[in-house]
Amino acid sequence: MKITLFETSDIHGYLFPTDYQSRRHEATYGLFKIASLLKSEREKLNGPSITIENGDLIQGSPFTHYVVKEKKEATVVMEAANACGFDIGVIGNHEFNYGLDYLNSAVRSADYPILSANILNDNGEPAFGQAYKIIEKEGVKIAILGLTTPYIPNWEHPENYEGLTFVSAVESAKKYVPYLKEQADVVVVSYHGGFEKDLETGEETEIQTGENEGYALLHDVEGIDVLLSGHQHRVIAQKVGQTAVVMPGDKGRYLGKVTLDIEEADGQYTLIDAIPELLSTEQVDVDESTADAFRSVNEEVSK
Repeated sequence: MKITLFETSDIHGYLFPTDYQSRRHEATYGLFKIASLLKSEREKLNGPSITIENGDLIQGSPFTHYVVKEKKEATVVMEAANACGFDIGVIGNHEFNYGLDYLNSAVRSADYPILSANILNDNGEPAFGQAYKIIEKEGVKIAILGLTTPYIPNWEHPENYEGLTFVSAVESAKKYVPYLKEQADVVVVSYHGGFEKDLETGEETEIQTGENEGYALLHDVEGIDVLLSGHQHRVIAQKVGQTAVVMPGDKGRYLGKVTLDIEEADGQYTLIDAIPELLSTEQVDVDESTADAFRSVNEEVSK
C-alpha cells in the first residue's frame, strides 16, 4: 500500500506568482501554483494522501502586509490555504510577527487543525489546541506531531507572545514520539525549524542556540519515520538513516512529497520505506479556479 505525504513550508504570503515589482512579471512560485500541482498529483495517486502546511504562511509578502493593514485579520489568507485542502498546519515563527490577535484569527479561520506541541499556555498545555493529530487512512494510523522553533522570544516583541512558553523541540519530541509510536503505525514530525549541523558530516553549521534542532531530532529521538522541516528555506529531500527528510524551500517554489510504502500482514501495518522528493512549481500553471476568488484582493494590493 502507498500513502503519500505532501508538505509546503515558508509560503510567506505569496499566493500569486508575483513579486509585485512588475505587473507583467510572473514568478516561478506561489501557493496557487502549489494548488495546481497538488490537484495533478492527487489525481495520479493510487492511494490516499495527507497534506501538511509547515508554517510561516501568513506573513512576508506585500499581499499579507496589505491584509494585516486593511483587513485586520488573516481570514483571506487562510481561505486560500483552505482551498488547497490541507489536512494539518503547524505554527511558524513568523506567524507571531503581527501579534497574537492576528495569529489567533488565522487559527480560527483554518479548516484544519494547527499544531505545535512545544508552544505552551499558562496551564502548560499546547497553546493553539493540539500537539499532534492521528489520521487513519485505509486502516493505517499516521501520527503527525507539530513542533516550532522555540527561538521566537529572541526575535519578537514580548507582547506578541505574552503568556506563552517555548520548550525545546527535542524535549517535546522525546515526550510525544514514544507515545505516538505506540498509538500509530507511522510517526511524522512536522517541524518548523531547520538543521544546526551538516546532515552528512555532523559538523556544526551555526552557533548552537537551539533555534534549529533538526539534526538532534534525527539523532537523539528514536522513532521518527518522517521529518518535515522548514524555516531555513533550504531545498532538501534525502534519507538520514531510515528517516525521510524534506525541506521545500520558500514561497511555494517546491512541493515536498514523501511516499510511504506500507506492508500489511495479519491486520498489522509496517512501514517498509519512506521515499522523499521535491516537486518544482517552476513549469506549473496557477490553478485558476482557486486563484479567481482572491483576484479582487490581489488587485487592491497591486494598486
